[in-house]
Amino acid sequence: MKTYVSLFDSYNELITKAISGEANDNLSSSSLESRNGNLSFTGTRSWADCLSMINAGWPEGRDTVYRFTQEYGAIWAKFFPNKDYSDVLKPDITGSVPNIAAYIAGEPECMFEFFRDEEQERLIAGCKLQRIIICGNASAYIKAEVIYQFGSLIAALVNSMEMAGFSVELWIVWKSKRDNQQVEYFCPLKKFQERLDIDKLAFSLAHPSMLRRIIFSLIEQENDSVVNSFILSGLGGYGSPVNLDREEIMKFGTEGGGPAMIHGNMYFKFVDGNYNLEQLANNCTCVVKEHYKEVSFNDPGNPEKPSEPNLPKN
Repeated sequence: MKTYVSLFDSYNELITKAISGEANDNLSSSSLESRNGNLSFTGTRSWADCLSMINAGWPEGRDTVYRFTQEYGAIWAKFFPNKDYSDVLKPDITGSVPNIAAYIAGEPECMFEFFRDEEQERLIAGCKLQRIIICGNASAYIKAEVIYQFGSLIAALVNSMEMAGFSVELWIVWKSKRDNQQVEYFCPLKKFQERLDIDKLAFSLAHPSMLRRIIFSLIEQENDSVVNSFILSGLGGYGSPVNLDREEIMKFGTEGGGPAMIHGNMYFKFVDGNYNLEQLANNCTCVVKEHYKEVSFNDPGNPEKPSEPNLPKN
């Protein structure tokens, strides 16, 4: 199978390419699903509305992420290993955690920041690092509301882990195939050392327009072979979603020199059915349990190993 891979350095680079890139010459303006998709399918009335939401933020998505963090955070937190982080906090005028006593006293350095000197410093025993990979694809029959709820749950999980003291590296992947061709887009939404941007997180994970306008726009810019197969073949849609396989998940992020995760890479498959919120939350929780249910950072002598995640098979 011929595979075309695009690895973006950042979310902003991906968005810029989707917006500024030119569609393949074989496509007419009327054949661009990214520009012509309707509200029920894309979640936005027009391409312009999508761009406006990217620039101005998505309050509904942000509020849902916070609400889901409150509703489900306590459920997920019971699986997370505990660690006293007092030895790696330093006072500063800005930071991740407020120092309430210093704030009341009017001291300028009223925030705490996690001290991270070098990459190896963050890999010592007990450091709470987690790489999360999300497959952002969804078949055409998946309702926009399901994409919204599923993405919001994963965004809430990331937010919950950060609030629990984790440093999360977050990647989103879109992988589609048709006939003997495949396109893959890889984008980091957050590196370990970066702060969490809830607005970016909410739109990229939970809004249907991220796939059905932004990613579709990238497919529309592909070469003649891809465009003819994916768009002009008369088969409808922009290809079929594909999950990463077991080997890809296990080695993800390490080939370029990145750290291997103690608990392995946490992977969320593309949503493959019109599930209700309870089912989606259960699916999300099951992934967390696969990685954390038997492990404690506070007991280095614990011989138990995390059970092997139920990864998709070829």
